[in-house]
Amino acid sequence: MVLLLAGCTTSISGKSYDQTCAVDTDCVVVFEGDFCGGCGPTSSATAINIVDATRFQRDRDAISKAGCPPRLGPAQPCAPPEAQPSVDVVARCMLRQCVALSK
Repeated sequence: MVLLLAGCTTSISGKSYDQTCAVDTDCVVVFEGDFCGGCGPTSSATAINIVDATRFQRDRDAISKAGCPPRLGPAQPCAPPEAQPSVDVVARCMLRQCVALSK
């Protein structure tokens, strides 16, 4: 959490958390991405080990609590919004790695 606040990071990557597993129940779906992008939040589904789910949520909450930093200079043009990530995503353990799969 200190790293997030000290570096003003507004994004989270699933790769920063344990993604190893032995069975499907070791894994949980989370949404990673830039939560303060100039064109709004962008996120995609990924899966991490359930043991790190609390730390992931704590880091995500720290970004929400800190708020997005003010933008300097003119706003950049934004691309059309992408569809929100599907909520029909499940976490599976494949080759000892947590992965997010569409149902």
